[in-house]
Amino acid sequence: MMSSKTSSLAFLCMALMITGCGKTTHTRVVQQSSALKTIFVKGDPLNLLEGSTSNSTSFITPTKLEDFKNYSLAGISQFTEKEEVVEQEDVGNIESGNEATEEDATKKAGKIVFGFVQNGNDYIYTSPAGSLELAFELKNGKLDLTSLQTNSGGIYDLKSIHYSVKKTGNAFSILARLNDVDEGKILLAFSFVKQTQQKEIPQTASTYKYIYGPGVIVPWNQKEVLEVDICGAPSAKIENTYRNGISLWNEALARRLKIVTKSLYVYPPFSDLNTHCIYTVNNYQTLPGDNVMNPGTTYTIGDTFQGKLVDSDIIIWVKENEKTGQTLEERSSLQKTIAHEFGHVLGLDHQFSDGLASIMSYDGISWVTSYDQDAVGQLYPLMK
Repeated sequence: MMSSKTSSLAFLCMALMITGCGKTTHTRVVQQSSALKTIFVKGDPLNLLEGSTSNSTSFITPTKLEDFKNYSLAGISQFTEKEEVVEQEDVGNIESGNEATEEDATKKAGKIVFGFVQNGNDYIYTSPAGSLELAFELKNGKLDLTSLQTNSGGIYDLKSIHYSVKKTGNAFSILARLNDVDEGKILLAFSFVKQTQQKEIPQTASTYKYIYGPGVIVPWNQKEVLEVDICGAPSAKIENTYRNGISLWNEALARRLKIVTKSLYVYPPFSDLNTHCIYTVNNYQTLPGDNVMNPGTTYTIGDTFQGKLVDSDIIIWVKENEKTGQTLEERSSLQKTIAHEFGHVLGLDHQFSDGLASIMSYDGISWVTSYDQDAVGQLYPLMK
């Protein structure tokens, strides 16, 4: 239940989240007047948790507050039950709003650093930047997330769902839910990365579009195996399609990064930092109408201090895919969708430049092109 509210939570969509596809929505034009609002009901965002197993026990205790000092806000993922449909100026161009990042995002990331401050019986996780505050209450010896306050003064009651700590100890995440007057049910995933001595982030030619900026090299650790889990695939056929989409990158990644895929039937929610899943989500849409679709979305968290990726998950939206009039199993382009999204997992952003063929474009290309191979080669140089 919301304690008080002065503004919508829509601002959170803009806060430091690094995403692949679906960075903004391609809404079709809807004629509106000042007296009429068109509301797009996406569905219950809790559908994103269907089939997953959550850990609702906090890992934060009053005696270990120093352990959570100097963490940087790395990302906020937000899923709402509904939103207002607004007119978009350039609805004829599906690339509009999904262009690759054009500035070095590592220069801005890591600036919002948090630490705990005790206020009576509350423990406030806050930053001197004052963008938002997370309030925790002591329950059974653990600090449990209970509310959020924004820089505009809005206070929102939260119900924690899942706590996750990266096995390396350099990052943690908290998944929570709330109810909002305008947007209905909301899922929020907060991700934090430990502030360390800033490493110099290498760069290459700006022709290569990466999620932290043109030519900005932020890859997975090549010395470790990247395990990609297929979490609760609805059928063996779909599972094989997911695997085949990933395998399109095998030649480009040879001797550069080892990828292992597994099938999981017991798995955590998308916010978990230790499991990199392909989730198949039913009964939730991201775009209104049948004229535009978003078949898949990739969410990625990076450590901009060390210049390494921390977590990435792909979500395949069943209802979005069904806008074609086919079931998910029937969609011949599902393999291409997975290959495109896996490019985001590797660290590639969209490539919309004229004359450069890429699976990271929206041009219907279903293979890993020479550009894609070169871009991956810059991210992951050959290992000796």
